[in-house]
Amino acid sequence: MEYIDTDLDGIREIVCMYKEVMESIKSLRRITQKIYDEFETDTEGALRRIQTIDDERLVDITNVRHRVEDGYENVLKVFERLEKNDFQQPLLKLQEILEDYHDMHL
Repeated sequence: MEYIDTDLDGIREIVCMYKEVMESIKSLRRITQKIYDEFETDTEGALRRIQTIDDERLVDITNVRHRVEDGYENVLKVFERLEKNDFQQPLLKLQEILEDYHDMHL
């Protein structure tokens, strides 16, 4: 029955690693949001300064800003997909099954 104990330990370790990964994803999302917010603030200030200098350049920089916003939205979509995929439930169910099997054979 040692292999069952090993399997249970492995499942528990996977569940713990899953939780750590999800926390890392959330942390990365917060960091990305902070970076984007700072970029947006800096960009708005720069756009105002440039606008006073040259309105034609403003159009180009605004286009760059829109591309950055689109890229940021794509990053958020990736985070959302990662957060929506809940791998923990199947692992917990497998852990429960293995524990039941282990208990029945003791």
